[in-house]
Amino acid sequence: MNETATKQCPLCRESIQDDARKCPHCHHYLKRWSLALYHPLIGAIPFLLLLAGSICFLARVFDRGESFGPYSPQVHILESQMEFGEIAKEPTVVVVGTIQNDSPIVWKDLRLEVQYLNSAKKVFDAKPSLEYSTFILPHGSSAFKISQRREFPREEYQSYVVRVLWARDGHAWP
Repeated sequence: MNETATKQCPLCRESIQDDARKCPHCHHYLKRWSLALYHPLIGAIPFLLLLAGSICFLARVFDRGESFGPYSPQVHILESQMEFGEIAKEPTVVVVGTIQNDSPIVWKDLRLEVQYLNSAKKVFDAKPSLEYSTFILPHGSSAFKISQRREFPREEYQSYVVRVLWARDGHAWP
């Protein structure tokens, strides 16, 4: 009897000739690199990469960044001044100044509020929180201008207070 040496196909486990390059049963080449291509993980790798990328993207989208609360004392009005004028025959009051950021965070979309005080130091007029679209770099400053129609006589506007109510982390997704 003329028996040839045989081996087992690593893919289908059928008996094949020892010198075969391709399995006659499953038709796969028997070289190591071609067997690696048919490993189940090869099909799963693109799916796993897509899943990891999606998770990273969603984490970035839903990341609100740093909360402004702990840093609010570090974002303050450095200087400001009040001016009066007219726009289209409407009396106006304008507050112009500079916001200082002493925190290590970039802040954007600040909400500012101006409260106007009379001679008795009572609030009688206010510009409600105004979103001021600007970026303030860490340890930097930015100018601001808040203008509104004046509803009371000029003499009533004795002083004012400008406050930074809220800001959003500049690195957070919009």
